[in-house]
Amino acid sequence: MPMWWGKEIGGYRIVVRAAVVLLLGALTGACWQPLYGSNTLPAGDSVRDKLTAIDVANIPAANGRPEARLAVALRNALMYDFNNGGAANSRPTGCR
Repeated sequence: MPMWWGKEIGGYRIVVRAAVVLLLGALTGACWQPLYGSNTLPAGDSVRDKLTAIDVANIPAANGRPEARLAVALRNALMYDFNNGGAANSRPTGCR
């Protein structure tokens, strides 16, 4: 058996492994759906609809303190994220 025989088989194995990885990636990617998309679940509501229904309660903090600003910013960010950047069900805190 010639010396180059082992190198040729090693290169073949790398090509086969790469082809298998690419094939599995393509098969997995074909079935992908976004988690927060507008497609409905078998129960009828989409994940986006269920997240929009969440009401974020006011976070108690004393006025004029740094914690109050953080609480307002956190609540507003949660409401913004749950409503997909749209208008929330209620007026954000901190607005006067």
